[in-house]
Amino acid sequence: MAFRGLTILGLLVLGIGGWPDNARVQDPPRIELVFRYDDFSSRSPGNLEDRLFRLFADRKISLTVGITPFIVSGSVEDYRPQPLLALSEEKFHLLEAGLALGFLEPALHGYSHQTNRYEGKAILSEFLGLSYDEQYRRIEEGKRFLASRLGKTLDIFIPPWNLYDENTVRCLEKLDFHALSDQLFGRAIPSASLSFLPETAQISSLRDSIREARKAAPDDSLVVLLIHPNDFAEADRERGYATLDGLSGLLDWVLDQKDIHPTSMGELTSRKTFNASLRAANLKYLRERNLLPAAILRRLNLGWGAVFSSAYLSRIRFKLWFYITTYSLIILGLGSLIVFLLGSGFLARWPGLGRPGLLLALVILVFSAALILSNLTLTYRKLLLVLLSLGFLAGLWAAHRRIENFRRDV
Repeated sequence: MAFRGLTILGLLVLGIGGWPDNARVQDPPRIELVFRYDDFSSRSPGNLEDRLFRLFADRKISLTVGITPFIVSGSVEDYRPQPLLALSEEKFHLLEAGLALGFLEPALHGYSHQTNRYEGKAILSEFLGLSYDEQYRRIEEGKRFLASRLGKTLDIFIPPWNLYDENTVRCLEKLDFHALSDQLFGRAIPSASLSFLPETAQISSLRDSIREARKAAPDDSLVVLLIHPNDFAEADRERGYATLDGLSGLLDWVLDQKDIHPTSMGELTSRKTFNASLRAANLKYLRERNLLPAAILRRLNLGWGAVFSSAYLSRIRFKLWFYITTYSLIILGLGSLIVFLLGSGFLARWPGLGRPGLLLALVILVFSAALILSNLTLTYRKLLLVLLSLGFLAGLWAAHRRIENFRRDV
């Protein structure tokens, strides 16, 4: 709220219309769209899943199903030992029917989906922080159990709560997995040989993600829609925000879009395009993009909510940093000017406060820099704090020098 005026001025200087597009007519992008359904287990709602699977089968749209082979019998958020429930015969029949129809793509979604209470913190994760041997045991046993019944090797892994670590990746590579699907702001492990296919949208935000992906024209992009059982009011009346009828209409809308190509994770993995290098480039772009305030981002033609190609990221990089640099200079310049004008009047009456004020400004600047170095992550708020601290120091120093020179001349 305090910096709303600066944000508005930044919009005016950067240009509300955004960066001018090339004069040539752009071809429509090809948006790869994957549907991912998590938490399929002995405890998930079979009636809902039967109806859900029919929606995809009738339209011949691939659905990646994250299967938990040995779900805990109690709360998945309780780290204490619990009995495990192996995937039931009823659920295996559902999967086998989907495989026979050709629309279902099985993926391993953890082992028991039970949090391990990583380092005693309030972090929900089944794998993050576990030893390599324990992670290997769980992944190998889960994969072997499902493959023995389905007659199909699973090579896609979806970590519960989208969290994992380097040991998880090592285990997946050792066990011949080819793809990992987590979240958009996930990990970047440059040495990994896996394909990274993160979820980028939910049912309620798919149209927004598609609109953002279209900004990458003429380059292609990827959108992964994540679905949970409790997204549906039919399964969870309290938390469910969608309905199967609503999803049915959304799938029909997808098929009507000429630039959207529903596909499977297996198909994307075979192209070896969505590798660790592209993952790192997308994470870097998203972090740099977030250096701008939301009020400005809403008016700029910078894509979001999708995995973008290296061609688009290379093309957009200069534009992005022009916006970041220009906005930073505006904040720095205005901050310095305001402090200079106010500080000149203040120091004219109390000149003895000049040096203590400069010392305070320096302390604030050092604190701001330490805040960034504490976790080496630069965000919009941290950048704004540093810019305002620099502006305060520069403006106060200029005011102090002006008053000192005035007193010397007098």
